Amino acid sequence: MGAKKERGEKYMTTKQLTARYGLIHGTYWMAYAAISGYVSLYLLELGFSNGAVGALIALSGVVSAFLQPMVAGYADRETSLSLKTINLIVAALTGLCGLGLCLFRENKGAALAFYAGALALLQLQTPLVNSLGVTSINCGCKLNYGVSKSASSVTYALVCFVLGRVTAELGGRPVP
Repeated sequence: MGAKKERGEKYMTTKQLTARYGLIHGTYWMAYAAISGYVSLYLLELGFSNGAVGALIALSGVVSAFLQPMVAGYADRETSLSLKTINLIVAALTGLCGLGLCLFRENKGAALAFYAGALALLQLQTPLVNSLGVTSINCGCKLNYGVSKSASSVTYALVCFVLGRVTAELGGRPVP
């Protein structure tokens, strides 16, 4: 029996939908591992204090908590962009923050701003990624949520392992 994609674009089998959602979750948690899992290492290596790193993490969480209800309210409107498109926009903005980190790593103020933006956007995207699965299930699609979600654990672990090896050799600079 087939399953319907968001907003009725095309029918997919349960395996196809589960694989696609697993890819989304896996990709998201790869980014989360690199950005959130190594924030202290990267910023300490740039010369920031533990207090500044903690303040950045806290500020990013507050910004995300402020933005989440606004984005969710928008996403719930009939006239909004699709949830898939909203996720892609947030992911692209996170990617731009990562690019900014790479391009402006010698500017401590810019590095701090880009890292704060990336962290806030990642935290903003967590409920959006989860909503993709819930929306699919609520639309009657057959999705094996547990299998899809397990991709996040596997990819998070793999990225942390690889980055752990890389940072042991090269320090925190290669992280973003």
